[in-house]
Amino acid sequence: MQRIIETTGILIFSAIICVISNMAGSDATLYDSVLGSAVLAAIAIIGFAISRVPYLDKVYAVIWISVVAILASCEICPWNEWIVAVTSKIQLLAVATPILAYAGLSVGKDSSNAFPGA
Repeated sequence: MQRIIETTGILIFSAIICVISNMAGSDATLYDSVLGSAVLAAIAIIGFAISRVPYLDKVYAVIWISVVAILASCEICPWNEWIVAVTSKIQLLAVATPILAYAGLSVGKDSSNAFPGA
């Protein structure tokens, strides 16, 4: 349970960065950016929570998150049109910015071990 709470905090922080990036990089309003980022974060939290269920934890969280996202946008979901309309206002670069920043920080943290002379 503690891991889910920590991951939720990180996802909320990433959603805030996504909102700022989306507003700076496009003509989206604050409402559209917050709503789209909240839906994406909710999908990620649900998928991560599923990955922590016993017997379902054998599969990586990214697969469960993808399954939840596919089902949420599929025609079997009663809210698919709303979910697709809300999340389509979020630009890919706005979502990729925090991911690439985390990756860069991770590589930078370990670069002293990889490059001892640097």
